[in-house]
Amino acid sequence: VARCEDAGATDTRRKAKDWYDIGYVLLNKCYGDSRHAADRVREVFRSDIGSMASTRTDLKAKLVGSDAQGTMAYVGQITQDYPDLDAATAAADCQLAVEDFCDSLLSSRDSS
Repeated sequence: VARCEDAGATDTRRKAKDWYDIGYVLLNKCYGDSRHAADRVREVFRSDIGSMASTRTDLKAKLVGSDAQGTMAYVGQITQDYPDLDAATAAADCQLAVEDFCDSLLSSRDSS
């Protein structure tokens, strides 16, 4: 996942690297903050955004929660890359970014 619009990869791929990449993209502000990333996904997938509800739900389920598969994958990789990083802080940062991204997709869709 090199770009925010590749978040759809989670629908077909469920590798640890995919979960890590999503968290990394959102946290490193590749498209601004999580809300701007949601705007970009909506722009790219305009006609399909309504059918992405299950993908958004799956993404949130896999990355929001300290014992979630995606959270554990993100923390495992980020703390390997940056050993001085606190694992609990990394997990919370990732969870908040993903939750904000998913909620922004939902609220943006509902307001259009």
